[in-house]
Amino acid sequence: MKLKKNRGKIVAKLLIGLLGLLGFSACEEEMRAMYGTPHATYNLKFQLTDEANKPLESTQLRVNNLGRNMLLFTPLEKLKTNSEGKIDCSVEGFGIINKNTYLVYYEKDNEHHSGTFKEDSVKVTDIKKIEEGKGWHRGTYELKATLKLKKK
Repeated sequence: MKLKKNRGKIVAKLLIGLLGLLGFSACEEEMRAMYGTPHATYNLKFQLTDEANKPLESTQLRVNNLGRNMLLFTPLEKLKTNSEGKIDCSVEGFGIINKNTYLVYYEKDNEHHSGTFKEDSVKVTDIKKIEEGKGWHRGTYELKATLKLKKK
């Protein structure tokens, strides 16, 4: 009878020792906790011209509907074209990129062109993932579009 009790204690001690070794070996690697929100970088490359392909400088454009539940770290309200009629900037944000993004020209945003051009927009269809991300960063996307404004 004593032999069975001793055998049970020996098995129990061996199991405890084995589980202890397994537990310590599982803790060798340092576990890193990640807190955050998935986000991405958006490179915006837009061109604005008139019907004769002449670049329109210092013209404010808006990007509408960039993403579903999109919150940008950089506001897009005041994007202005440079001397070549281009906008080339990067913004960081989180949310899901939308395939129904529009580049929009509003006359009220551009008093210096008042009465010259019709309000217009173009759907941004050239959207490419150009770089994979790491961790919470989901990568870098490039959005390209050209908007040609027509005279009134």
